[in-house]
Amino acid sequence: MFIFNLNKNMEEKMQLKNIVLEAIGKILKGKGMENIQIEIERPKNSKFGDYSTNIAMKSAKILKKAPFKIAEEFKIELEKEECFKKVEIASPGFINFYFTDEIFEEILKEILNKKEDFGKINIGNQEKVMVEYVSANPTGHLHVGHGRGAVVGDVLSKVLSYVGYDVLKEYYLNDAGSQIDKLSKSVYLRYKELLGEKIEFISDGYKGEYIYEIAEGIKEKYNEEKNKKFLEVEEFFKEYSLNWCIDAIKSDLKKFGIEFDNWFSEKSLYSEKLVEKTVKELEEKKFIYTKDGAKWFETTKFGDDKDRVVIRANQSPTYYASDIAYHENKLMRGYKKLINVWGADHHGYVKRVESAIEALGYGKDTLDVILVQIVNLFKDGQPFVMSKRTGNFITMEDLISEIGRDASRIFFIMRSSDSQFDFDLDVAKKESSDNPAYYIQYAYARSSSILRKSKINLDKLEDYKLNLLIEPEEIGLIKKMDEFKEVLETISQNYEVHRLINYATELAALLHSYYNKHKVLIDNNEELMIARLSLIESIRIVLRNILNIVGVNVLEKM
Repeated sequence: MFIFNLNKNMEEKMQLKNIVLEAIGKILKGKGMENIQIEIERPKNSKFGDYSTNIAMKSAKILKKAPFKIAEEFKIELEKEECFKKVEIASPGFINFYFTDEIFEEILKEILNKKEDFGKINIGNQEKVMVEYVSANPTGHLHVGHGRGAVVGDVLSKVLSYVGYDVLKEYYLNDAGSQIDKLSKSVYLRYKELLGEKIEFISDGYKGEYIYEIAEGIKEKYNEEKNKKFLEVEEFFKEYSLNWCIDAIKSDLKKFGIEFDNWFSEKSLYSEKLVEKTVKELEEKKFIYTKDGAKWFETTKFGDDKDRVVIRANQSPTYYASDIAYHENKLMRGYKKLINVWGADHHGYVKRVESAIEALGYGKDTLDVILVQIVNLFKDGQPFVMSKRTGNFITMEDLISEIGRDASRIFFIMRSSDSQFDFDLDVAKKESSDNPAYYIQYAYARSSSILRKSKINLDKLEDYKLNLLIEPEEIGLIKKMDEFKEVLETISQNYEVHRLINYATELAALLHSYYNKHKVLIDNNEELMIARLSLIESIRIVLRNILNIVGVNVLEKM
């Protein structure tokens, strides 16, 4: 079901839902109901119309009439609209709409004309949006948990750009703090070990094989460090190890088809005294108090369960202090909407950051946080074994090696990100309808194959007799393609990127069903064949646009 407000700007008039809304809006105008929300839905059974609305029941109290009576009055006015073939009423007052054949022809023409621009509804009006995702500590390779958040953030960014937002994709580098100290000490000890010294490794150090790789690189290039104590070379080891890990992360992301517009350094918040400035600003706003030598931010004033320390008693800032400064910096750069994609283990942190943004004078709805649940990998019915290279987790690189980039990306967003996901690697390799990655890509390849076999160049749209497409399956496919805009609009509002995979799978299923039932390459009826080829080309365009947004390969042959 879709709920819309009549005052909403509806730019895409050819969108079926907007035709219905506009027709209803004309009737409601002047009745004191301009702000009423209209609920319209697409009936599962087409005999109940292309769309249906309960507006008669919703407006009964306002108009002080029985719903069925209101529906009858609406029907009289709605039947004057040329776009509707008929309007019917169903008890107790549902209004069912049936579009004319010409409307479906116009939808096909729009797809064939716009091609890669089909679905680009400008609802963003170039509003500046920042999507921050992954932002894993730069202490080693990315694991599969990061992979899910990476694809969710990346696809959401692409959708938002597609519908007209000015999107910046940002990675926040936690390159300051104890985790970097621990990394450099771990590498130093492995370095000493490679030099033949007996070491006692730190209990909370990083133990993966990649630590030896970093240490080996230092040993080969900078052997003069071997006689120096850790305190003498700590900064060198920090910088070298950090840069190695950042390069490793960038390499992992590139293999996954992800590139960021900006990498923001946490260290810059301190070097430019932004943390100090933000804390002072909160003090001036009377949201900071001192207790036991520490400075506390009164987040309870904004709904948090307890106040939070921003400056410890030893005068060192907490991670929370730098996070507040970072989010203020985002807003100072002109971004009106901030979207963070975090792991589910950060759920307790959401309210703290929201509190800070509100305290700094920004609206409650400025920040949206998407919490991504964990991924469990299975192979041969068993949990997938850990990576020896990292010691304690499976890397994104391991996953890509196992099933490929395309399947990895599609599988990561085939379920809602707020639900735990059991990722079956065997299914991801299957060439069957059980595998959405294969199923969607095969639908595109199949449509390409049909068009190649026809050897017909579809370049004269004005000559196509699209009115010959009258089969229920053909009308169903056209209505499903029109849905593409609705799906994109819905994702831009609720960030549920799995809807794109659900939609693509449904469209692919309709294509396969249609092709199995109706012959497209007809020998004795060229006009019908061209009309059906135009339908196939339209499906191909929509599928290609989806695959491009999801960031996977568009395969002409499989």
